[in-house]
Amino acid sequence: MIRVDAHLDANTPEASPSGNFHGMPVSAILGRAPEPLRPLLGMPLDPSRFRYFGIRVGDVGDWALQRELGLQVLDPQSTFDGPVHIHFDLDVLDPQEFPHLAYTDGRLRIPDAIALVERIARDADLVGLTLTEFAPADEEGARHGSEVIARICEAAMRG
Repeated sequence: MIRVDAHLDANTPEASPSGNFHGMPVSAILGRAPEPLRPLLGMPLDPSRFRYFGIRVGDVGDWALQRELGLQVLDPQSTFDGPVHIHFDLDVLDPQEFPHLAYTDGRLRIPDAIALVERIARDADLVGLTLTEFAPADEEGARHGSEVIARICEAAMRG
């Protein structure tokens, strides 16, 4: 799994300042979900099969789990093999180019994001793509944001 995101999102229930699950999806897929969710999530992902790209923000608990599990940041020159799922959190994008976000910590330019997704899809066996955190303020934002999302999806299909 490659998680393209501006945020670590690796808090555990014990370390989270807010207790909000929104900050825990990475820890959850790695086997550290809140107890009531664990039976629903199935087999945890092996941390050695996980990579971050675009990370800029995290709190103490996020960074602690990242260190504990040795979660790696994707080297832009990496090669890919085998099955890969891309989780693309749109808040990784530069808000000057993509302002349709609730969180604006990202700095990845849209052309670079498209090129990254296309390269991963070309080099690996892309088995899935999720896109999250789209929060347009109005109809025009929804239209523009949807066009960018379509370009990212097209890049995944071209690969």
